[in-house]
This record gives sequence, structure tokens and C-alpha cells, in this order.
Amino acid sequence: TAEGTIVGTFQYMAPEQLEGREADARSDVWALGCVLHEMATGQRAFEGKSQASLIGAIMNAEPAPLSHLAPMSPPGLERLVKQCLAKDPDERWQSAGDVRRELEWIAGSSSSGARPAAPARRRSPWLQRLAYALAGAVVATAGYLGAHLVMPRGPARPMRVTIAAPENAIIDDDDANVQISPDGSALVFVATDSAGTSQLWVRELAEPEARPLPGTQEAFLPFWSPDSRFVGFFAEGKLKKVDRAGRTVQILCDATDGRGGAWSRRGVIVFAPASSGGLMKVSEGGGNPSPATSIRPATGEQGHRYPAFLPDGSRFLYLVLSSGDSLVTRLASLDSPRGRDVIAGEGMAVPAPPGDLLFARSGALLAQRWDPGSGRLSGEPHVLGPTPNASRYTGAPPFSVSANGVLAQRHRAPGVRGLAWLDRDGRRIGQVPVAPALYQDVALAPDAKTIALTVTSPQGTTDVWTIESATGLANRLTFDRAFCEKPCWSPDGRWVAFSAIGPGHRVIYRKLSTGAGPSEKMYEGSTPFTDPAAWAADGRTMVVRDLGATTGEDLWKLPLDGSGKATPLLASPYHEEDASLSPDGHWIAYRSNESGRAELYVQSFPSLAEKHRVSTEGGGTQSRSNLGKAFWRKDGRELDYVGGDGVTVMSVPVETAGGFHAGAPRPLFRLPAGVDEMVASADLQRFLVLEDRSTKESGSIEMIVDWPAVAKER
Repeated sequence: TAEGTIVGTFQYMAPEQLEGREADARSDVWALGCVLHEMATGQRAFEGKSQASLIGAIMNAEPAPLSHLAPMSPPGLERLVKQCLAKDPDERWQSAGDVRRELEWIAGSSSSGARPAAPARRRSPWLQRLAYALAGAVVATAGYLGAHLVMPRGPARPMRVTIAAPENAIIDDDDANVQISPDGSALVFVATDSAGTSQLWVRELAEPEARPLPGTQEAFLPFWSPDSRFVGFFAEGKLKKVDRAGRTVQILCDATDGRGGAWSRRGVIVFAPASSGGLMKVSEGGGNPSPATSIRPATGEQGHRYPAFLPDGSRFLYLVLSSGDSLVTRLASLDSPRGRDVIAGEGMAVPAPPGDLLFARSGALLAQRWDPGSGRLSGEPHVLGPTPNASRYTGAPPFSVSANGVLAQRHRAPGVRGLAWLDRDGRRIGQVPVAPALYQDVALAPDAKTIALTVTSPQGTTDVWTIESATGLANRLTFDRAFCEKPCWSPDGRWVAFSAIGPGHRVIYRKLSTGAGPSEKMYEGSTPFTDPAAWAADGRTMVVRDLGATTGEDLWKLPLDGSGKATPLLASPYHEEDASLSPDGHWIAYRSNESGRAELYVQSFPSLAEKHRVSTEGGGTQSRSNLGKAFWRKDGRELDYVGGDGVTVMSVPVETAGGFHAGAPRPLFRLPAGVDEMVASADLQRFLVLEDRSTKESGSIEMIVDWPAVAKER
């Protein structure tokens, strides 16, 4: 056989072979046990509908007892097969000769020795023939096995398997929402079902299908406990945990807009409660969190996120996001939080036992040796293969890795979206005739004839385009700025404002919607999170969204007088975002989580003298912020928004003359599955939605079993 080739098929491979460990005679005893089980029962010892589920069964499940499948089989044979199939090689028969002698004893004995003596009876002819045949088979193959075992073995080769999305569900396209368990036996991921419910799903690799975890609606950024028994996650402004079986969900503490968590063997969870600021830590049983790290404002640090513990349960890596979109992975510990920088790059570097760092760079997945004690890298990085680019906007790693060498990542084929129109009953009444692509940040011109949106290229860059809604004619607006996004229309439809990366922060520009002329700078923010939110009807004021070091998501007022100076409008310890201004310019609707979950509020503008809560059961969602905005009818007498479940479009009658008065919200319709953005026409008679047009392949998960072997191959 060629060097490095594994002889045999998955059904007969021992656990140590699948883990890439050295194989010996006991590995062949395992394979022999599989053959004996199959000969005695007519069924394979381990089954699976896919390679991943088969591997999971071999690693974690026990085969059905022979006594259940072949009731006439002697107990001695069952004991022999069971010992052949012990997960630990030390617990198996140690050689083929041991198995042969045991089979000969069973064939020649009137009793297995496992039962009390019984009156003599005639042995079943098939059983006697089977026992002698098995013994003969062992003798006949012993020479081959012995020769095979002394032959030099090449290194184990990695296996790549694909996990499909659940039936009638779509896996979330955020790569950080897919996580392999530390023991490599299960996947947890976020998916949306046909009813539009977004929640956690668990795929036990020993099982053929994934199952949803009840009570985890709107969950995002899951992470495992070190024993693989629980999953931590963020939802509804809280840090929560759920047991692997999905029986109990527990709230641990507040986390207004989580950016990753990690679970220590010491029973401590370190997590990022918001998109800015340092990490916090809390007991795995819940309680009041305390600081785990502190940002260094003097060096331009904005926030810490995506922690990952090392095996000792004390030290952990985390991502440092600084001005200029600088991303650095830092090593710290529960006892010494200051830490030291390890590697700069496009996103978070993930520790992979026993001594590698995995990270994404320029569309490639790389592995490099490092010393976890000193934090120093050594040698050159090895290319493991292609991977989605780490998001420079969030820094989230686009993969996860288990302690036993299983790597999981969302399939690198990107999901695509299309544009469709719905009426007030939620019926699909048409679509925009444009090819599906990586669209987001949809904004509708005041006359609804033109759409502005962000388009992501295959290389990961983003630009703002306009699309004629009737013809699908597309026009690229931005050419000379980096990472342009979040378009916002002027009230007369002449201009499109957008944000782009500047030197250490984001800058808001505007450009004529026709595409003519250069981009004009409107406002230079102070953080990497500045975006246009709403343009007042008189054209004189813009509301912008920014991020405060201690206040999180805030709304600022920007006079469009050319001064370029903004002042805080809504800046509290809670998140205020998704602003929209009333047609008369006197009221601002926005989303806030000050009540403990996202709700829709309206305040007078710009005085903020009056404040009213409009939603009663949630307004928009924390994890799907592109469904968080409210839309005013052009006469100012109705507000429509997506409710707290993330799928129900709600309508509220309002009056703005002589003060603000809102009626009771009522449901209009439920968004179809796969919709993650919605905007409305000025008369609120039509709704433009961004719907998923991905194939099943693009919504799958790729696993590499024994990823270290990839680096050795290369």
C-alpha cells in the first residue's frame, strides 16, 4: 500500500486510528471484533448515515448486544466481541492469538462458562459451524495481520466530512455560530426553521439528525463547557446556559450585546458582554459578574472579545480590537489579567492542543506552533486549506476546534440572498429582477423606485450599490473607500450616505445616488462603529449610531451645517440603536434594551422631553439587528416593526398632533423563513425583504477529523 494510506473502511477503524494516534495489533483486534459481530448478527457493529455520524458512533456509542440481535448466541461469544471492541486498546484482547484461543474454547465447550451448569442439550448446528468458522478465519488471517502490523505505517490521513443543514432549516451564516464540542462528539449551531424560529441546534455525531434545543430562541455565539455537557450562549440581553439534552435553560447574568464567551475548568465563564469594553467573568452557576480584563484607552483599545481558554483552565486568549481596526490576540489568565500580545492578524487566533494556534488569513486557514507558557510563536505557519475570511468588523474566528483534533467550519461557499416584495398580508407579490449575491444593509429610496444596499465581494470587500427595483439595473456607488456599508437615503432621494473605514475609525460620506462625482465627507467618527442611522425630513440633521466605551450603542445628533460636529442624543448604559425619524421630524423611534430586552421606544426630537414605550412584547432582536428598525407611514399615523420573536411584523396606530399617542400593537403577518432584513415603502403597503437563496451546500458545515494530519501532508 502507498505510504500514509489507511487500510480498511470506516466501519472497521478503531478509535485510536480515527484520532490519528499510533495503531498496533490491538487496532486490528478491533476490526476483527467488528467482523465477528457482523458474522454473528448480520448487522454491522457501528452504523451511520454519514461519515460524521459513523465516526461519532465509533467514538462514543456501544454496539447492540449480540444477545438482542442473535438470542441463540452464547454469552461467551458476546463477552469476546465486547472485549474486542473496548474503546481503550489496553482493555482489548492484546493479540489475534488471544482471540483465536478464546474462539476455539467456545467452539469446543458445551457451555460458555458464563452461565451456571445446565442439563446437556444438543448444540445448535449453525452456532457450532459459526464458532469453528470464526476460529478458522482467525487462524487463516493471523499471518496476514502479523505481516501487516510489522509493515511501516504512514501517518494517519485526515478525513473531511460534511454535515448538512437540518431538514427545512437554514444554518446561520455567521461562522462563529458553529462550535464543535471539546470532546469532538457534537456540534452546536444556530439555525432558523421553516417557521422562522432562530435557535440553537445540536448534532450528536453518533446520531443521523440534528435536534433543536428548546428555550434558546434568538440565541447567538454559543460556546461549550469543558466537559461538553453544557452550552453557553447569548440571547435577549442575557448570558445563558443550557444542558446538552436541552432540558433546562438558566440565565447567568446580563450581557447586553455579547461578543463571545469561554468556559474554564475552574467553573468560571469569561465573556464579552458588549461590543466595547473589557471582558467580564462570572461563576458557571450565575451571579454578579466582575471584570476579567480592562481596556487600555491610551493605546486606542476599543474592546475585548471572543475569549478561549487553554487546557489548564486558567490562561485564556482573547481578541483586542483597537482604533484603525487593529486586531491582536492576547494571552492573559484569571490570576494575571494584563497579559501579553501573541499575534496580530485579521481575527482571533484559536488555541489547538497541544501546542498550535489556528488563525485565518487571506482566505486560508493556518496553523503555527506556539509555546502556551510564554506566548511565543515558532516556525512557519502551515496552510491547512481554504476558510472563510475572519471578519475584520467583529474579529470572530470562522472555525472552531476540539481537544481531540476535530475542526469545524461553516461551508466556505457563501450564502447568497435575493430581494422580494411582500404585501400587508405577507404574501409574496414579486421580486427584484437581480441575480442573488451577498447583499445586506438594504435601504429603500423615498419613492421606493431605487434600492441602496451593501454588496460583499468574494474577496470579502464591501461596497455600496444601487438597484432599480423595477428593472434590477445595478450601479456601483463606491470605488475609492474601504469597507463601505450602511447606506442611508436623503429625504429627497438625491444622496446616499454610507460609512467607510478611515484612519483609526469610521467616516460617514455621501454620494449622489446617480453615482456622479466623488464621495463627500460628512462626519468623522471616533470609533470603528460609526454609521448613519436616519436623515431628517428637512435635510438639516442626521442621526448617527456610534459606540461609547462605557455606554455601548448610542445615538448622536449631527447637524448638516458643514461643521462635522455631533453631540450625544441618546447615550445611556443601555443600547440605543436602529433610529428612524417621523415624517414631520418631531419624533424619533429607536430600539433599546433598558427593560432587559429589546423594545421599541419613541421620544420627542430633538428635545427628548417626551418618552413612550410602543412595543409590548419586544421590538426587534439583539441577534438579528437588521430586523430592529421601525418604519413610519408617510402621514405619521402608523408605525410598523418586527416583534421580539424576530418574525412577526407588528403595526401600531399613532397620533403625533398635540403630543404622541400610540394604540395597541397588532400583528400583520409572519416573515417567511430565511428573511433577515426588511424595509417598508412610505405608505407601508409593501415590504421589501432580503431572503436567503442559498443552496443546501452553502448552508452546510465542514468537519476535518484529525486536522493535524493536514499540516503533515503539506
